[in-house]
Amino acid sequence: MNYPEFIYKLQKALQERVGEKAKVCLSMVERLNGTNEDALVIEKDGKELHLRIYLRDLYEESGMESNLEACVEGLYHLCEEESFVGRGDIPESWQSAKRRIELRLVKKKWNMEMLREVPYKEYLDFAVIFVVFLAENEAVHATLTVSQELMKKWEIELEELWEAAQENLKKESFLVKSIESVLGDVIGEEAMEEDVKEQCGALYVLSNARQCYGARVILRKDILRRFAKERNNNLYLLPCSIHEFLALEDDGVYEGSGLKNLVCEVNEESGMIKQEQWLSDSVYYYDREKDEVRIVV
Repeated sequence: MNYPEFIYKLQKALQERVGEKAKVCLSMVERLNGTNEDALVIEKDGKELHLRIYLRDLYEESGMESNLEACVEGLYHLCEEESFVGRGDIPESWQSAKRRIELRLVKKKWNMEMLREVPYKEYLDFAVIFVVFLAENEAVHATLTVSQELMKKWEIELEELWEAAQENLKKESFLVKSIESVLGDVIGEEAMEEDVKEQCGALYVLSNARQCYGARVILRKDILRRFAKERNNNLYLLPCSIHEFLALEDDGVYEGSGLKNLVCEVNEESGMIKQEQWLSDSVYYYDREKDEVRIVV
C-alpha cells in the first residue's frame, strides 16, 4: 500500500469509526524550516485538534494493509478522550497567559515566511518565537504559537512577551549529561565499546528535563557559566536539533570549520535529524571570561 492510498484509507476508515461524534479530515500542516506535512485534523464539539502523530511517520511505522485496523483503533481512542484542545483553551487575558509563555529557537533565515506572521526577537542568527501552553497529559504538551493577532488581543508589546518568556525560562529545569551517559541509557553501558567511550571524550548534551525544545538552554547563560566553570574551559556549542545542544570543551584540538562540517553532515546527510527539527548550521562558542555566546562560523 503506497502512501497516498494509506492516508486515504485511514481517513475514510477513521471517519466511519467515529461516525457523527467528530469530523475527520486531512490537512497540510506547516512545520519548521519551510517543511509541510500531512496531519489528521479532528473537529469535535466545535473544537479542533492537530494530532501529534503525523501521517508520514505513521505510514513508515505501520503502512501495511494488515496494520490499518490497529491504526484506526488507536486514533479512535484518542478521539474518545475528553482532553481535546480548542479555542476555548486559549487564555483570554494577558494576566492569565503570561505565566504560560514559552520560547523556542528557530534559524531565522530558514523560517522567514513563518516569521512574517509571528512576533520574534533576534538572538545571534536565531529568531526566538513564543508559544502559549494550553494543556498537557502523558502523551501531549499542547501549545499554540503566539501570533501578531494574539498579541493584539492581549494588548501587549513584544518586550512584555519577551520578559514573561524569560521569567518562565528561569524556572525551567535543564540537564547537562555526558554523551557517554546518554548513549549508555540508550544501548546499555555494557554494550559500549571502549573506543566509543574514548571518542565521546568531553562531549555533553544540554537540554531541558522534558527533552522537548530544550535548545533554548543557550539562553540560560547561568547554566553555561556554571558548566564552563566546572570544566575549567570554554565551550563549543553544536546545534544538534531543536531539542538540544551538544557542548564540547575547547581543549585546542578542534577548529570551527571542522565542527561546522560535522553539524552540516548531521543535518543534511546522515538522516538522523528530520529537516523540521534542524536547529542551525552554525557553530557557537561560550567564552567564560567574557561571559558571552558568539557565532564561530
